[in-house]
Amino acid sequence: MKKTLLALAIASYVTPIFADDKKTNDDDIEHITIISHGNKLRTESGSATLLSEVELEKYEYDDIHRILAKVPGVNIREEDGYGLRPNIGFRGVTPERSKKVTILEDGVLIGPAPYSAAAAYYFPVTTRMTAVEVFKGPAAIKHGPQTVAGALNMVTRQVPFELTAGLDLATGSDGYHKAHGFFGTEVAKNVGVLVEAVRLQADGFKEIDNGGDSGFKKNDFLFKTKYLLDGEQFDQSFELKLSYADENSDETYLGLTEADFKENPYRRYAASQPANMDTEHTQFMFTHNLSSDVFSMTTRLYRNDYERAWRKLGKLTGSNASLSDIMTDPLYYEREYNVISGQQNSVEAGFNTMFLVMGTNDREYYSQGLQVDADYNFSLFNIDHQLSFGVRYHEDEIERKHFEEKYAMTDGFALRTEEAKKFTTQNIENTEALSIYLEDTVKFGDLTVSAGVRGEDMDMFYTDTVDKDDWQRKSTTIWLPGVSGFYQLTENAGV
Repeated sequence: MKKTLLALAIASYVTPIFADDKKTNDDDIEHITIISHGNKLRTESGSATLLSEVELEKYEYDDIHRILAKVPGVNIREEDGYGLRPNIGFRGVTPERSKKVTILEDGVLIGPAPYSAAAAYYFPVTTRMTAVEVFKGPAAIKHGPQTVAGALNMVTRQVPFELTAGLDLATGSDGYHKAHGFFGTEVAKNVGVLVEAVRLQADGFKEIDNGGDSGFKKNDFLFKTKYLLDGEQFDQSFELKLSYADENSDETYLGLTEADFKENPYRRYAASQPANMDTEHTQFMFTHNLSSDVFSMTTRLYRNDYERAWRKLGKLTGSNASLSDIMTDPLYYEREYNVISGQQNSVEAGFNTMFLVMGTNDREYYSQGLQVDADYNFSLFNIDHQLSFGVRYHEDEIERKHFEEKYAMTDGFALRTEEAKKFTTQNIENTEALSIYLEDTVKFGDLTVSAGVRGEDMDMFYTDTVDKDDWQRKSTTIWLPGVSGFYQLTENAGV
């Protein structure tokens, strides 16, 4: 079982002390969860799947790939074995870095720059989520910009209004350790707070030639405070959410030759020793909810900042062969293969001089916006309607500051040379987007019909920060309609 990640929970403790019924009522607290509770028959448009807290706690997976494995219509491509940078696709779209799926946390876009650079190099720690929601087809009309494939929403722990605490400790093979704890309580009348922290780490299950780290360390901290205000006509809630996360992982893009993979699929070549991903993520979110028996409106103001630096082998100097060429035909490119695998020095008498070029993709992102979502239930001509509508102004940006450094393979170790780093890519991409949606759900006896439309208007900008004359601007407007019907056959079945 050496190569299998095994987690053994050695401590888990949760203490709830219930306050009055009003404060523990789901309608008062659970404003973020979008679809109905698990014991009700699904009547949502299209495909909507809810993984509840009970289901998530059954296995306590840290890897979103394993969590989504039971959801129909989800295609996944593994990369690092720990789900650090997931590759998720819905309805047949490419899973590459989950860039064709709208990823949300508490109903808000959580990707580093969902419009300007959709690749999801940041992904929330799933062990602290209390629900995961998957929307496909017409059910995704409310979510964008990747509306066609669908949306994935992860729900964080709600602020409790009674003393609640939990501790989850786990250990496993390959140096796996997890420490997850939370504490929440009411600190004043109608004011609750929540503090939560997670530490994940592992030594990695891959073996690097001549030694080296192939594992990761992740930290995640969450703080929430919430104030409930009861009114004669409307109830209100105000919530502030602050979070911080960082990661340091020794991951690589460098693969293996077919022969080496068959001999040992967990091997990594010596040239991948310096490979490293270093990230930092912060989030601010303020949420206001106004609700009555027939109307609910949620306003969210949010800001996400993300920084990452990923160092990995890009190429070899002194050779015309790409890394792919070398991996495909190591016999023809014997010298290059021996350097990468550490069997030969890159600077050696009688052989052409080669250097390992390590490219560091250094990037800074931000994502911010204001989002309003509302629901209104009413009857017209004796027909029940549930009208949902929303608007969001969003802005995000990616700044690329990529550079290269030269390393020499010396006695099986990749060592950095004294040559100065060379910048290769320096640019900024920015997007300003306005999106709206409108959806009406109508009931005719046992038949539920939903029809809606989503509009996205985007202004996108590109600027090379070195060559100021290299810039682009483009605008796109798109309307995405959706319609569905659901007929309830019995209390527990429908089509």
